[in-house]
Amino acid sequence: MKLLKEQKPFIGKTACWRIESTIANDKPVDLHLKSLYRRTAKNIARARQEFGDRIRIAVNIGIFFGLSTTVRGMIKVSAFRLKDFVDIVDAVEISAYPYSE
Repeated sequence: MKLLKEQKPFIGKTACWRIESTIANDKPVDLHLKSLYRRTAKNIARARQEFGDRIRIAVNIGIFFGLSTTVRGMIKVSAFRLKDFVDIVDAVEISAYPYSE
């Protein structure tokens, strides 16, 4: 593939943190989000302070749910809890992963 003159290849550093909830699996999703926010907010603030505009922070929230617990494969997530993340990062994505129990 040939790059156009206007395009510049991006070469940079990427970090990926995996943070898992410490809340019991049977608790509501909102409690898990609250826990994850508390654990990540300080690190995000520290990264913003150190790197400023040179970084972009995206959060992907993976929700695992058992097929026997929710037939329609739907989980309610509070917009209030998501707003906590939206206020401190550049992008938020939610991915749902069904599994057989």
